[in-house]
Amino acid sequence: MIALTNQPNEIDPALRRPGRLDRELAIDPPNAPQRERILRSLLSTAVTDASLSFETLAEHTVGYVAADLGALCREALLHTLQRSADQSGLLVPVTHADFSAAMQIVPASVHRGRADVSPIQWSDIGGLEEIKDVCPAFCFTPP
Repeated sequence: MIALTNQPNEIDPALRRPGRLDRELAIDPPNAPQRERILRSLLSTAVTDASLSFETLAEHTVGYVAADLGALCREALLHTLQRSADQSGLLVPVTHADFSAAMQIVPASVHRGRADVSPIQWSDIGGLEEIKDVCPAFCFTPP
């Protein structure tokens, strides 16, 4: 038997005893590079604006799972079609503005207890100069 849930904390503990459901797999939401690949795949046949950055779009879709990204792309394409109809039926490319409008309609599924942390540099951190001077010798140094 295979069971799926988006609320693992609500599973009856009796099901987690040995001999019932023997394995539990947690599938994390996609990270930024994975979201970028998903978005590129979903929009591979769409006409996109030259300024549309899949990398930037992936960074702004934290918490979106693959199904959310699919819905987001559909909404962005619908928004593009509406713009196209407003411009005498001319074919217009999908832009960041279309995705911004779509993000107002399609929220991210995952925002509870998870975070996708962007890379951070020491220069991004204000103050704490003494710690910055000492820490590289003893701590992980950001790239």
